[in-house]
Amino acid sequence: MKTLGDIGRKYAGKGVQILGIARGIDAENEEEAATIAAAAGADYVQLIATEKMEENVLHNYEAAPATIMVGRDAEILGDAVTGTKDSAYWNSEVEKYHSKVCVNDHPADCGVG
Repeated sequence: MKTLGDIGRKYAGKGVQILGIARGIDAENEEEAATIAAAAGADYVQLIATEKMEENVLHNYEAAPATIMVGRDAEILGDAVTGTKDSAYWNSEVEKYHSKVCVNDHPADCGVG
């Protein structure tokens, strides 16, 4: 999770945002989930999964963590990745999809590197 936070900071302002989706969270355990995310270095936006998110997408991914690259038009890019990976892997994945998503964007809005 910390690696994804590092990637999010590296690409900030370049058309990439890292979001976490916490599953199985309700008002009773919301603070506990925030503590766990912070301890894991997940210092990026954490969304709480809704029933609709579970029905439409998340039910396909039982393993955790599962990472899904999503384009700005909500299209799922490639296959989900389960388990943890190093920053070289994530940099490669972000670069691969970033160039596809940012086609025709002004370089100042979506530049890499």
